Amino acid sequence: MARQPQRKTSTTARRATKTTAKKKTYASRTRAKRSKSGWKLPKLPKFNLQRLFLAVISIGGFTGASWFSGCEKALEAKDNSKQVVQDKSNRDNDNEDRSNKKNDRNVVDDDSPELPAIRSKDRNNVVKHKYYTLLYNEKHEQAEWVAYQLTKRSITGKAERANDFRPDPDVATGSATPDDYRNSGYDRGHLAPAGDFKLSQESMSETFFMSNMSPQLHVFNAGIWEQLESKVREWTKKREKVYVVTGPILQDGLPTIGNKNKVSVPKEYYKVVYDPEAKQMIGFIIANRQSFKQLPALAVKVDEIEKRTGHDFFPALPDDLEDKLESQVVPTDWFFEKKPKKK
Repeated sequence: MARQPQRKTSTTARRATKTTAKKKTYASRTRAKRSKSGWKLPKLPKFNLQRLFLAVISIGGFTGASWFSGCEKALEAKDNSKQVVQDKSNRDNDNEDRSNKKNDRNVVDDDSPELPAIRSKDRNNVVKHKYYTLLYNEKHEQAEWVAYQLTKRSITGKAERANDFRPDPDVATGSATPDDYRNSGYDRGHLAPAGDFKLSQESMSETFFMSNMSPQLHVFNAGIWEQLESKVREWTKKREKVYVVTGPILQDGLPTIGNKNKVSVPKEYYKVVYDPEAKQMIGFIIANRQSFKQLPALAVKVDEIEKRTGHDFFPALPDDLEDKLESQVVPTDWFFEKKPKKK
C-alpha cells in the first residue's frame, strides 16, 4: 500500500491553533485562581418591576407626607406668628385709643363734671349757655348732646312755659329755625326739657333755643320720651342732684326736614343720668316712635351709648369708677328703690 504523503500544516493554521490553546490555558488558570481565592461575582436579584414600583411609591409617600407635614408646621408657625403680631397690634391700638381718650378729655371747667369729653375738632362747636351746655352738629343742624346739672330747686320753681322758639345766636354757623319744622309732621322736641328748668323765666326761655330741638314724632315726644323726662325729675326730688346728658344718635343717611337747613330726623335718642352722691348711673336708648315698653326694659349700658355715639361720658370721674358704672345695667337702683325704714 502506498504511503500517503503527510500534509504540511500551513503557517497561518499553526498560529491560530497556538493562540486558541493559549486562550484556553489562560482561562483555565484564571478560573483556578478564582476558585482558590474564593472570590465570586455576586448574584443579582431577578428584576421585578412591580416590587420596584411599590418601593418607589412607599418612599415617595413617606417623603411627601414628611414634606406636607413640614409645610403644615411652617404654615402653622407663620399663622401663629401673624396672630402674635396681630394681638400685639390690637393691644397697641387699644392702648393708643385709651391714651387718645385721656388726652382728648377737656372738661370745659372744673364746675361742670356733667360734660362729656370735648374732642379737639369739636371745641369750636361747644355752646355754653347759662343753664346747660351743648355740642352743635352743623351737618345735622341739632345738638349731638346737651348736658346739665339737675337739682330739686330747678324743677320745683314757679317759671311758666315760654314757647318762644327761636334760633340760637351763640351757634357760630347758625342753628336751625322754627321754619325748618313747619308742616314737617315732627315736633320741635326738647333735648333739655323745659320742665327741668323752672328755676326762673330766664332758665325756662333758654330751653327754647332751636339748638336744643330735634325732630320727634309726636307719639314719641308726648309718650315714652316724656315719661322718661318725668321719671328723671322724680329721681331728682329724691336724690337732690343728678347730672344729665341727652341727645340724638346721629348718623349718615338720615331723612331731613326743612328746605333751608335740612335738619336730620334721628331714628333713636339716648339719655344718661348720674347720681354723684350715690355713685349710680343709668342709660337709655329709645327709638323715635311710639313705644309701649316699660322704662326699665329700655335701660342699656352706658358703654353701649358711648359706642353708638362716639362720646365719652363723665370723663372727670376716676377711671375705675367710670369703667365700673358704664359697664353695667342696674335698673333696680333707680326704679325699685327701697323705702327707708321707719324709726
